[in-house]
Amino acid sequence: MISIAKADQAGIKPGQTGPRRPLHCAAVLTVLGALASGGCLHNFHPMEASGITLERYEPDPAFSYPAKADFTPLLETGLSDGHYQVQDFQFPSTGGNGQPGDQVEVRYYQSRSEGCHHALIVLPIWGSFTYPSEKTIESLRKYSRGELSIVQVLGERRLIDWEAMGRATSRAELWEIVDEMAQRIRRTVIDVRRLLDWIESRPELACGRQALIGYSISAIVGANVLHNEPRLEAGILVMGGGQPGLIAANCPGRADLARQSFMPRLDLTAEQFGDEFGRRFEVVNPSRFVGRRDPSTVLMIDARNDLCMPPESRDSLWRSLGKPDRYTIQFGHKNSFLAMTPLAFNFIPRRIRDFLRRERLIAK
Repeated sequence: MISIAKADQAGIKPGQTGPRRPLHCAAVLTVLGALASGGCLHNFHPMEASGITLERYEPDPAFSYPAKADFTPLLETGLSDGHYQVQDFQFPSTGGNGQPGDQVEVRYYQSRSEGCHHALIVLPIWGSFTYPSEKTIESLRKYSRGELSIVQVLGERRLIDWEAMGRATSRAELWEIVDEMAQRIRRTVIDVRRLLDWIESRPELACGRQALIGYSISAIVGANVLHNEPRLEAGILVMGGGQPGLIAANCPGRADLARQSFMPRLDLTAEQFGDEFGRRFEVVNPSRFVGRRDPSTVLMIDARNDLCMPPESRDSLWRSLGKPDRYTIQFGHKNSFLAMTPLAFNFIPRRIRDFLRRERLIAK
């Protein structure tokens, strides 16, 4: 059995992660070692045990929008199968979202079955790995048998431009780039909220329940949506965290290369950069919201050895959501996605399906 830590376990040592690269033998050996080590699952933390009382709320003004988007007609993709008709559409973002033409590209897996369907919004790791979202969709297409329609957001380009930060020649230029990156994420949160308008416009979806799943950076986007969107009845967050300043100051890979480039040139320490980054990203820090989400409607999966999302980052997100059900895998950030493969017995897809069954989005 894959090794899992208790949800409230402390004293976690960081491991290694990195930028987008093929998985090597060392990663495979890490997974095999974790599989051999055994482990346990944590106990579920119901709302009564969290000490959080849910409050009536309005979405934060930072994520408000004036009108529904102008959605394009559905376009056939040729990817349809016996259970699903697969179509694409798009709509303009409320501003610069870092994607081509500042558009939001969406793929709709429409169930061919008659009647009312539930909807799952699947968010991408923008500009990076497509495997987590594609694997989730593949799993649900196989096991849901058309009872759940899937709304997949496509993300060709990264939301955070670390290379641009690495080229900054002054602190003023660096902070201007950071501000724009925060706005990209804020607009993306709004775009996901507007996507719910589209779901409500579809007769086959408006009568059902809506849920969301996000991975890594899209888990951060998704957490902000969950905190500010009462129409979402459930959410799954995989390898995410709160406190963006901690993430920016610690994440390896592209972020580390950027820090090594601009910090000596601009006379900044990692702590100084993280503090200022966090201040400018506070608008999209999901940990700033408390008491808005019934923890029984959230599933959180994270990684014990995740350097990109340090323990304090992950724990702050977990607490803000009311201490929901949480599985902690003994891998690093990137290698944790091996838990979506047969090598790790498809641990993450199975937990996702179990949660969706519990939330009555797919059948038992």
